[in-house]
Amino acid sequence: MIEIKKKVNDKNIIKRIEIFLIVLFIILIGWDLYLAVTLPDNNTISRVIQNNVDSGKYILTYFWGATCANVFFPLKRKPKINPTIGTIVMYVIALLIWRSNPEAHLEPIVATNLYHYGLVMVFGFVIGFIFWRQGSSE
Repeated sequence: MIEIKKKVNDKNIIKRIEIFLIVLFIILIGWDLYLAVTLPDNNTISRVIQNNVDSGKYILTYFWGATCANVFFPLKRKPKINPTIGTIVMYVIALLIWRSNPEAHLEPIVATNLYHYGLVMVFGFVIGFIFWRQGSSE
């Protein structure tokens, strides 16, 4: 059986993953440009994301907050919460946000729509900081 650590640190595999990601992003950018110039109008990937964000569900904003906590504040020790459990908690909370229509609950409290996104992003950051942090490789 091949050790996973050796496979993960193999320079050929890392190079292949880098090439795959670069090609994937070039394809996505090309696809987005193609969709921008063809009918129906406003059918780009960016517009679909914006429409989902503007729907009042705040799921993407929540995940951006959690991703910021995960990427910018890595753990320097072993996590206290199992990463699988943390991921499950993240997705369960996202499902609850999606089902509960948070826009209706935030509207009476905060009048400015920008603050709604800020609150949900901070909430996602806190949940990501507690449940979904990666360890640093140092």
